[in-house]
Amino acid sequence: MAPRNFDTFAIPKDVSPTEISPKIDGVDILWSDSHKSHYPWSWLNFTVQDTNNKKPTIQDERRLWGATVSSAPPEVDFENVMNSTSPKGMAELTGKIRQYGFCFVTNSPKTPEDTEKLLETIGPIRNTHYGGFYDFIPDLALADTAYTNLALPAHTDTTYFTEPAGLQAFHLLSHTPPTNKPADEVLGGQSLLVDGFYAAETLRKESPGDFEILRKIKLPWHASGNQGVAIAPDMAYPVIEAFGEKLHRIRWNNDDRGVVPVGIDVDAWYQAARKWDEILKRKESEYWFQLEPGRVLIFDNWRVLHGRSAFEGLRRICGAYISRDDFISRWKMTNFPREEAYQVNVTSAEDVDKTITEIVKEFNGRLDIFVANSGIPWTEGAFIDGSVETARNVMAINVDGVMWCAKSAGAHFRRQKEQGTTIDGKPLENFIAGSFIATASMSGSIVNIPQLQAVYNSSKAAVIHFCKSLAVEWTGFARVNTVSPGYILTEISTFCSPETKNIWKGKIVMGSSTL
Repeated sequence: MAPRNFDTFAIPKDVSPTEISPKIDGVDILWSDSHKSHYPWSWLNFTVQDTNNKKPTIQDERRLWGATVSSAPPEVDFENVMNSTSPKGMAELTGKIRQYGFCFVTNSPKTPEDTEKLLETIGPIRNTHYGGFYDFIPDLALADTAYTNLALPAHTDTTYFTEPAGLQAFHLLSHTPPTNKPADEVLGGQSLLVDGFYAAETLRKESPGDFEILRKIKLPWHASGNQGVAIAPDMAYPVIEAFGEKLHRIRWNNDDRGVVPVGIDVDAWYQAARKWDEILKRKESEYWFQLEPGRVLIFDNWRVLHGRSAFEGLRRICGAYISRDDFISRWKMTNFPREEAYQVNVTSAEDVDKTITEIVKEFNGRLDIFVANSGIPWTEGAFIDGSVETARNVMAINVDGVMWCAKSAGAHFRRQKEQGTTIDGKPLENFIAGSFIATASMSGSIVNIPQLQAVYNSSKAAVIHFCKSLAVEWTGFARVNTVSPGYILTEISTFCSPETKNIWKGKIVMGSSTL
């Protein structure tokens, strides 16, 4: 949404609606200052709901996990993510991170340059006092335990920022053994992930009082190990942040934690923290694995805690932070339904097929419903007085346009039914049959008066009979139907005079027409 370019405070305080008209696609409101507004049903449904009670959409459904996630960890292929012609790979990556809190990108080139490009497709790399994109070995170049070979317990990073890093990524480029060790010996350095939301829900279930203590008591956090660096958030924050019942963020690194504030029951807080620590260290909470070259780990630092076991040798790891806002923006842009317009000449079978195939590739590789709306009016009165060119154009758009759409859409419906796959060969779920709907008209069944429009009427009659024939032809893989509206007050009828429209209304039982 673009920034609001209107001073809402300039609206008179006493303005009120004088007329409210429900429509098919929303609500029209006429205000007391003569201003007219239109509110789509979809916008009202989203906006008017109680924010705290909104049910999560499929795209936003969180899946909590423990150690058993090791049997099928979420992953997506590098080439799919980097495919500039389709957002499907990025949608899958961001969607899995949103659902599970982490995802592996497999078959990644084993270079820092390609890793950086991968991360930048999600969002700008976030700069911190550690720099931007990092590529390091355990040499204590910075005063942080990450730059050692020591074991690290499960924690979240940058707890000392007002807004901790949103995403974090690790790519192991190499692990060289020490000179006194054979190359095939186990060197340690296993990575650890813990679902902080799973742990928090476990705490809430087993010890509600301890959960409330970690949710309500706010602590100071800090980072001051490097010269010239003394970072602390703008205020104290709790270990567990939630809005209502919904978990929002975990902030936990015992090395970065300040002291429990004066006036707080210290014993009670430490009891809660010990319970929290015990849950984090349970075997059923921990997912252990080995980082590998070519397998990039990206995780939600607001939810998933990470750690590692001690190791020998020299490990080279690259990665970066990405802000939460940039990640959420990318996730929304690739996972939520959206409207896009494609310009196409519907009288060209080749153009129609090319465009429909492009759309199918763009939107999940499948086609479920197709609505053929192509149509223009006949505006030249009696047929014998009209031009041949106009007649041909009306028939080409109204009839050929529907036929070429049906030809392309039907081919996708049939392939999906027979092969059971998306256009890129992946298994197709929940497809029973396609649905093709063409917009015809009552003019295809009756002769309109007083206007003369033999060509238009004939074109819509052709659409009706064409679709009846297709319904027989497509039995088994698609349904075919037509919709025949009456008079509709849109641009298609602007050529008709007010007198003609009054005659229409006089022949309608309720004296109305559709808007």
